[in-house]
Amino acid sequence: MLLNKYKYFNISLALHFSVLIFSLLGARATLLKPAPIGAKLDVDKTTNKPVVREKIVQAALVDSQEIAKVAKAQQQREVKRQEAIARDEKKVHELEQKLATMQRQQQKAQEQKAQAQAQLKKATKEREQLKQEQEKIKQESKALTKEHEAALQKVQAAKQAAQAAEQAAKLQQEQQEALIAKETVLFATKIRDKIVQNRNTLLSFPQELSCDIKIRLSSEGDLINVALEQSSGNLAYDEIQIKAIYKAAPFSMPLDPELAKKITNDIVLTFKNDDEVTNIDV
Repeated sequence: MLLNKYKYFNISLALHFSVLIFSLLGARATLLKPAPIGAKLDVDKTTNKPVVREKIVQAALVDSQEIAKVAKAQQQREVKRQEAIARDEKKVHELEQKLATMQRQQQKAQEQKAQAQAQLKKATKEREQLKQEQEKIKQESKALTKEHEAALQKVQAAKQAAQAAEQAAKLQQEQQEALIAKETVLFATKIRDKIVQNRNTLLSFPQELSCDIKIRLSSEGDLINVALEQSSGNLAYDEIQIKAIYKAAPFSMPLDPELAKKITNDIVLTFKNDDEVTNIDV
């Protein structure tokens, strides 16, 4: 664009010089035109010669200088005008750049606005979905609470039933143990009577003698083992008690299997020299 400006400037300057040259040529032609016949010419008093041509030359020189000044002034004005045009075009270019920048910023702002609106719409939708999910969770929580309460009630009822069953079982066990204890005492009494009946009473021993004998019975009442647990200090007395036990065997076992099982464990018999068994540990 600047090259075009200088091109137009050079063309304009050439046109001005052309006009100036034609003006000088016209003036010269006019000055060099022969004077009319009878015209009075100026004469130099010293040389007594006409001075018309010198005046013409001087006038032409003056006109050439004036024309050069005018041309130079015209050229300066043209330069200033071109500079002004260049400044204006520079300002226009800067304004165009600013306008383009503003347009880009406006477009970017519109895009950001559209993006923000899309995000807001998405956030609104997500918030609504979250609200629905929270409501759903709330309803499910209520349902779970009811189910939990029902389950707790069932657990509580089952616990109460278990406690009742445990108490009933405990009561039944206590009753069974009481019955077994009663039957054990009756069985021990039978064993004692049978052993006493088979003791040798011909020998006489000090009354303070006593011994402990441990026996084990089979499920059919037969003797499996007999052992002296605590001696009386008198071997003859201890031997009499052991022989009486062997003579009394076998023993009639209870019909109750639990009682029979308990009796088949080790039984400790305490004998005192008063013709009877004073203690039985089953």
